[in-house]
Amino acid sequence: MKSYNPQWLGPGVAATIISGLIVALVVVGVAGFNFLNGHMMDLKSDMRDMGTMLGQQIEVLKLGNMTGKTRLRQDIKEFRADKRAPNGKLDRLLESLLAART
Repeated sequence: MKSYNPQWLGPGVAATIISGLIVALVVVGVAGFNFLNGHMMDLKSDMRDMGTMLGQQIEVLKLGNMTGKTRLRQDIKEFRADKRAPNGKLDRLLESLLAART
């Protein structure tokens, strides 16, 4: 029968356990890093999509603002035309009155 020698058994078992723990920590660390890296990629993609969507909304607002500006310019032109129209009528009336007097 072999005798039990704790000196040979101790370092071998301890090294095996420590190696196993180190490997487990490395595997967990790599898995955690990959998990976080995946989430970061998803967040970057979401941010790009949000930026694209905001850019489109800004363009829509700009076009809407341009439509408002165009409408305002047209209203100003119409107002000026309406303002000139009575002056032209008054001028023609005065010309016809003056022509009638002579």
